[in-house]
Amino acid sequence: DLVIDDQLNKPMLEATRLSVKLDYAALASGKIHISSVQLFGLKASLYSQTAQSKPNFQFALDSLASKDTTTTTPLDLRINTLIIRRGNISYNQLDVPKLNTFSPKHISVNDISAHIALDALTDDSLNLNIKDLSFKEQSGLHVKSLTAELTANKRRAQLANLTVILPASTISFAPISASYAFDVNGTSTSVHIKTLEISSNENNFSLLANGSVSNWNAKLRWASTIQRLRVSAEGVQFLSDNFANHFKVPAIISRLGNIDFIGEVGGYGQDIATKGIIRTDAGMANMAFGKHNNNLSGRLETNGLDLGKILDDKRFGNISTQIDIDGKMPTNGSIYVKAKGNVKEFFYN
Repeated sequence: DLVIDDQLNKPMLEATRLSVKLDYAALASGKIHISSVQLFGLKASLYSQTAQSKPNFQFALDSLASKDTTTTTPLDLRINTLIIRRGNISYNQLDVPKLNTFSPKHISVNDISAHIALDALTDDSLNLNIKDLSFKEQSGLHVKSLTAELTANKRRAQLANLTVILPASTISFAPISASYAFDVNGTSTSVHIKTLEISSNENNFSLLANGSVSNWNAKLRWASTIQRLRVSAEGVQFLSDNFANHFKVPAIISRLGNIDFIGEVGGYGQDIATKGIIRTDAGMANMAFGKHNNNLSGRLETNGLDLGKILDDKRFGNISTQIDIDGKMPTNGSIYVKAKGNVKEFFYN
């Protein structure tokens, strides 16, 4: 059995079986080539006290870093076969309360089964083949099978042959590509994503965007220009069928049909703002919304929106409005929203 405690003497990593077959000839020349790794009964308990504090596994990463900063050894890592069975990995940020929905502050992935090949990992490239991966997440997500091939370097990345099998359906993607650049200035690091393109083979989802992410070690700042975001009516149904445990897609959203969005979205810490144009089978709307601390604000403008289609009530016709929204979203308690505006056109029969 393998047992590794963190610096507070709490169990951090456990495994009932660990088997590694190493190529010693390659190791003698500074390369790490592993023919196979078997990891059974994996249990990893990871945490950090706050967003700013170091995680409990940081000391393990630091121990792997070279103490000699005057010379560098090129990274050359290869794992022909990595097998994981009965794996469980959890991460918790201890100063944040747990919720019943998915949260990146509290992740618990169970029943992990994986067959992965790391064909190459060097200082400037990555070649990873996920032959099969299945898992369950505590919020209700159940991935029965995921396969993909990832290649990346310092400027571009591509995720090919991505197929995800969920309990109710299967979705496959055309090659997902991204181009990017890293900027390092002192202790600050940012990533500029020049192009991100995602589309499903079934044409249910499509995204073309660019953006940037920075300051992720402290107060995350991010921004994106969305040139195209499309979710078809079938895509909305896919979300409803497979993610009902995470959120319930309102019937109104399902009646919108195909949904297209062009605009901008960004955030700093817990604050978020977005503006853009939404086009649906029921009509078009200009929107702008923001959340700062506990305050909400926004504006919604519609021109000839088919209210009857949205409400599934033929007595209603088109509506044209300009509405300003203000509200509060307290940590504990109900959301308060106040709306005022003009109704330029409204049909009812």
